[in-house]
Amino acid sequence: MEWNRSGGGDLTKITIDAEAAQLLIEWAQCDTVSPPDVWRSMPAYVLTRLWAKSNALPDPDIEVERILNDIALSSRRNSNETLVVQAQKLMMSLLNQHQTFTDIVIPHLQAYLPSGTPINGQIVFALFIPAYAFTWIGDDANSIVINLTASFWEWNPDKVFNLLVHELYHIGFAYHQMGESVAEVSTVEALIENILWQIQNEGMATYVAYLARPEGLSIEDYRLLDNSAEVCACFGMVQHLLAELSQMDSKGILEFQKRIWSDGIKSRAFYVVGTFMARRIEEQMGRSSLIRTIKSGAQSFFEKYSATSPSKGLSIVIP
Repeated sequence: MEWNRSGGGDLTKITIDAEAAQLLIEWAQCDTVSPPDVWRSMPAYVLTRLWAKSNALPDPDIEVERILNDIALSSRRNSNETLVVQAQKLMMSLLNQHQTFTDIVIPHLQAYLPSGTPINGQIVFALFIPAYAFTWIGDDANSIVINLTASFWEWNPDKVFNLLVHELYHIGFAYHQMGESVAEVSTVEALIENILWQIQNEGMATYVAYLARPEGLSIEDYRLLDNSAEVCACFGMVQHLLAELSQMDSKGILEFQKRIWSDGIKSRAFYVVGTFMARRIEEQMGRSSLIRTIKSGAQSFFEKYSATSPSKGLSIVIP
């Protein structure tokens, strides 16, 4: 399935790949015991392995295999209450509403990206992977993998669509600024640069999605962002990471990569701090000033934020 939109002088093309999800949904609802081994070679799972490796995470196939084996041994495979049936309903709802979503989201994304930025990629549906969603920027294609069985969605299509705003923004952002994989960083200086890039990248994507959220939508990042004490705690966590990293030699990088994942990503600190910074820059300097940092880089993003004179508890000192 393809969605085509012409905007900003460039063609925006977004495709959907539901093949892997449909394959496993159909298998889970039939009497065949062994799952089709072909799932391993399908884009949804190839991309998930690449994503896990780039973030220095365990092999995601292990978790997928465990769940598939559990389903094969389950006596409730045909029950309407199963996770798989709920995932199927969510997938159909997303497919049925995609046209309206695209009409609204593309102009919104383009309003927060440099003029002429293409947003081309594929949305790939998966089941049972560890992440609820991620974006993979590839040489041949840009992909957004959505885990239809993730409890994060609460079976609410609005949560998926709002997350797609976030992930599609990453594709536009990456057209101008690509960061190095955490797993490939080999120096303290490069790791600091990676943290700054992640804060800008995740923060701006979260900010753009925050502005596009439907009324009443509850998401952890937004709840944290709307709580001043939580925002201060996130700034403190980022500052502590940077300060600790500045005192480290290259021998400690491998272990510190795990800290970036746990403290920066899972705790949502990078997301909340970056979103707060993006909002403050736009409110005090204007949207065009914020957009210019996409081309000029993370250092510019932090410099512009510093120029807004934030309070001590909401400041970041770069080593």
